[in-house]
Amino acid sequence: MCRPARDYNARIPAVLLVAFVTTVSPAHAALFAPPARASRFAFATTRETVDRVVAYYRGRWPPEDPRSWKIVTSGPLDVFDGAALFDRARLARLYAGKPPRIARGPITEKGRVTHTVLLVSPYPEPDLERLNPGTLIMTVTVVEPSP
Repeated sequence: MCRPARDYNARIPAVLLVAFVTTVSPAHAALFAPPARASRFAFATTRETVDRVVAYYRGRWPPEDPRSWKIVTSGPLDVFDGAALFDRARLARLYAGKPPRIARGPITEKGRVTHTVLLVSPYPEPDLERLNPGTLIMTVTVVEPSP
């Protein structure tokens, strides 16, 4: 179960992270989660490449839609768009014309989508001062998983 992203004890659902060493990132949650829906968001970071993280998710939750878990590039403002409160110009300057590689996909349980996941690499530090070469993992709870 996801805890609210703005709760500093927030965590990514354990089922999503069994293969990686990750660090929960409440600072990313505070920066990028839309305030009105923050309780549905959780963020973590890993030093793993986006290719390796995608390979894990694709193997664990094989996509029904060919667009799921496909790595593409996207402008940073498109990736982090929404009602979040961050300096968009600063984020755009940070990426300086080199768009991040991203992948999206659903997590299903018993035929229902319980979470959606967005992977971003490289990802910004929460102070928007530098990019990290690992992967930012953002999960959004769609429905609570059944016990």
